[in-house]
Amino acid sequence: AGVAKPEVRAILREATRAYLFKQMRSCVTLCRALVEAALKSRVTREEVDVENRRTGDYMGVLERSIEIAVARRILSPAMGDQANVIRRFGNKVLHDAREPEPEHVWAALLDTRAIVEAVYIGREP
Repeated sequence: AGVAKPEVRAILREATRAYLFKQMRSCVTLCRALVEAALKSRVTREEVDVENRRTGDYMGVLERSIEIAVARRILSPAMGDQANVIRRFGNKVLHDAREPEPEHVWAALLDTRAIVEAVYIGREP
């Protein structure tokens, strides 16, 4: 727990600016990157690799990091679900020609802010 790293705070500001300037795809991509950056401060790549080997079920780094964060109570199960929605949304906008809907992007940005806060400050109430 503690204060978010300067690079995480910078990405959060950038994601917010992207939304304000109607750069929806950029905002979602940055939200996904934020979730990943925040979780990297609490879940190491080695832990992800060990868990993938232990289970025999390979998951991508972010997906497995979310699972570990929920298991350790860094994120609540509901926040883990939100993090996975953001992960999938970020993946989708990179491969979809359609611009994401602003209301969905706004929801992702708000959820991302809550996840970053939970990771650095403590669990949601």
